[in-house]
Amino acid sequence: MQEAFVAVWERSSDYDAAKGSAIGWLTTLVRHCAIDQLRRRAVRPESRGVSDEVLLSLAASGSTDRGAELGALQRCLGELDEQPRRAVLLAYLYGFTREEISAGLGVPLGTVKTWIRRSVERLKRCLDG
Repeated sequence: MQEAFVAVWERSSDYDAAKGSAIGWLTTLVRHCAIDQLRRRAVRPESRGVSDEVLLSLAASGSTDRGAELGALQRCLGELDEQPRRAVLLAYLYGFTREEISAGLGVPLGTVKTWIRRSVERLKRCLDG
């Protein structure tokens, strides 16, 4: 948490209201700090051995205020095929790089990039609609 506060302090001049909201900028900055911390500790699940349900439950832990949002996200994720869903969860919950996901799932890098891009587009449409 302290690292995130320091990053906000040091990068406050980078914020541009024309590019988005302050809360969006803060969220992105804190998310990147959290991902960096996970990478430094190298504490990640094996991409092949963790079920989607476990990944979602870990993401939801401690977030009772977002129950409805999580339910909608779970519903929308359920509409994705298994491998693309797993790629999205590994990328956005644990900060795996596309290369790491490619190696872990044993598929070409281009395939992973396409899965993630298309899946995020589908999730956005599903959550907005």
